[in-house]
Amino acid sequence: DPHYASAVAYFYFQIGKSSASLKIFDKYITLNKSKVTTELFAVRLMSLMKEGRFDLAKTMADTLIKQDNKSIFVYSALIEFYKSEQRAEVSAKLIEEGISKYPETVYFDIEKGYLLIENGNYKDLKEIIKKILKKKNESSRIYYSEFLTLRGFYFASLGKVEQATIDFNNALLNYESKSLIEKLALLEISNNEG
Repeated sequence: DPHYASAVAYFYFQIGKSSASLKIFDKYITLNKSKVTTELFAVRLMSLMKEGRFDLAKTMADTLIKQDNKSIFVYSALIEFYKSEQRAEVSAKLIEEGISKYPETVYFDIEKGYLLIENGNYKDLKEIIKKILKKKNESSRIYYSEFLTLRGFYFASLGKVEQATIDFNNALLNYESKSLIEKLALLEISNNEG
């Protein structure tokens, strides 16, 4: 079953064993070339990136991006790949496609928020924050943490450092994300340089 293979491969990816994830993919493909899902390819793409095998990851991304019926999971893998390749225009296009195809999903709004921050577009960021708030973060503490992070960056852009600090701290209390810690470290470095 390709869904079972995807789930097992993703499990190994999530626990930091991307090489095991790739082995599962390879074994499955050898036995079942005709029954492959885009989700299985997406797990392979993420595992290849984690292993630093960007040449093969690019081939996998080129295959996945051509697919018509991409799931949220496939979009997520592709967005991460193109962000790692520093191809913001492709990431932005995928994010907009995701928002259009899955309008109730907060994930794409969060990704768009971070893209707006990178581009210094805080006016549109405010609208994204409102949109996420309306969706109630899909009742996810991870998404709530991301919402607080985006709002913290928005407050920081207005010079409201105290409110930004409160949001960043609350974001870390809700979900201690390595990604958020890295973003905050970069913010501190840029503040020290500026």
